Amino acid sequence: MIVLPEQGLTPLERHGLDVLVDLSCLLPAPAALGAMRIEVVEDGPMGLAGFREDPVVADGALRLPRNLLRTIGDLVTAAAEQGTTERDPLGRVPSSVNEMVAGGVAEEPLVSRWAIQARRAVARASGARPFRTIAPWPHAKRWAAALSHDLDVVALWPAFSGLRLMELAGKGEWRQVARTVGAAAGSLLGDPVRDGVEQILAVEESLGIRSTWFILCGTPTTATFRLGDLTYRPESTATRRILAALQDDGHEIGLHGSLETAEHPDRFIVQHERLAALAPTTGRGVRQHFLRMDPGTTQRGMIHGGFEYDATWGFSDQNGFRLGVADVVPWFETKGDTVTPLDAVPFCWMDRTQSKYQGVEIPAEWARVALERAAQCREVEGLWCGIWHPNLTAALGYPGAPEAFAMLAQGLVGDATAWVTTLSEIVAWRRRRRTVAAVALGAAGEVIARAARPGLPVWLENADGVPQECLEA
Repeated sequence: MIVLPEQGLTPLERHGLDVLVDLSCLLPAPAALGAMRIEVVEDGPMGLAGFREDPVVADGALRLPRNLLRTIGDLVTAAAEQGTTERDPLGRVPSSVNEMVAGGVAEEPLVSRWAIQARRAVARASGARPFRTIAPWPHAKRWAAALSHDLDVVALWPAFSGLRLMELAGKGEWRQVARTVGAAAGSLLGDPVRDGVEQILAVEESLGIRSTWFILCGTPTTATFRLGDLTYRPESTATRRILAALQDDGHEIGLHGSLETAEHPDRFIVQHERLAALAPTTGRGVRQHFLRMDPGTTQRGMIHGGFEYDATWGFSDQNGFRLGVADVVPWFETKGDTVTPLDAVPFCWMDRTQSKYQGVEIPAEWARVALERAAQCREVEGLWCGIWHPNLTAALGYPGAPEAFAMLAQGLVGDATAWVTTLSEIVAWRRRRRTVAAVALGAAGEVIARAARPGLPVWLENADGVPQECLEA
């Protein structure tokens, strides 16, 4: 339990504090309950150096440097990216602008890790004071994992196979070229894209996984096809078959915002409506195609378009933690100094990051790195979100990829402490958990708490992580 300061913080500092407390799972409490409190102090190192200092607890208070709160605020809002005009050839903010990358720590969930350290420091110092934390995830799980899939290809698969052959030849991957040519020749009368989707669905069904799929919902043209943007019609027979299979198996379907939505956010409304007509029970989340966005402006369009979360926040050229967290955080717009109704759900791993940008053409190695990132998320009781593209099949230039996906999925589910589910379910839980607060102590010393949002039962835990009290829906 922790008592939060009520005044004296800027909006960005307050957001940094709120995120830190949320990730720590410390239970907010009123001062009358006599719990440990947070005291904001003026000294402390600037920037990322603050994470090298251990949390300080003294005189019944966790002392948080104001500089640290500002840094957390800057990281989880991608403040540098919201404030830059730099763009790469695809119109994206270069990863070099990101503060985690600039500081050489993009492979570490710094904010999540420091939050766990702060919780442990408060637990050690609480003594006889009342102390509770909020269980990080439902169903007695200690961390969460979400598999997501961007449906970039449905029609005209030989063209994509040809492009991939050129990519492999340019790298001198002649063995992969030969395997791809053989697989493509054997698939000329078939549909390797559909096969790739079915292979993923078969693996996930066998493991009891429900995943999240992002679908393009614009009208393709010659220009969009050349860019690799809109390449299929969502209303086509082939796309409808895929959507029906996803819905039949209980997977979530979200929007894959086309390139134009990054600069023309009003198009989100049209594309969202188009998706809702095809999959009316889903569509709560969005991820930008090629991760192209104008940070801040694009998110305003997402909010106006009716989306609840943005799953775009990750790197294209490296697998790491773009916002410094392995978790869901409320999106804060620096231009207006305000928390928005949108949640940011960062991913920390993507298959094509390794093959396209890092030159790694061994699918088993992709899965190994993905599970390495998952282990980091487990350490901080956070969320691992990864992207696996369903067109990664042998005929489209990725021999061995389906087997690597099975390895990855089995590795995630093989940890019994992981809650593997859809992004919408994860966001709903995190929104509920974020509203939990203590209100009183019972006659026997039990903690009475309330949540402002309904949902799955929430357990409160003692300093040893043992469940104590339960908040029902």
